[in-house]
Amino acid sequence: MDREDTNQILRNSHLGIQFVLVIGVFCYAGYWLDGRAETSPLFLFLGFMIGFAAGFYQLYQEVFGSLRRGRKPPHHAGEEQDEEA
Repeated sequence: MDREDTNQILRNSHLGIQFVLVIGVFCYAGYWLDGRAETSPLFLFLGFMIGFAAGFYQLYQEVFGSLRRGRKPPHHAGEEQDEEA
């Protein structure tokens, strides 16, 4: 792995962390609401679904928004990148 691959990984490492954190926050909110309303696991499930949708939307915006701005999207570390001359 060369320096450019490492830089690309570090620039895009927040995507997975952000995805998981959004789901976690919404799941916790659902868990808390279930405790208050005694409706377990209704709000936990809804929190997971909303968190997953919100996390996926953020991920989608980051990847495809970078394409619209003219940057290359995040890539897998093992994939070959096209070299521009």
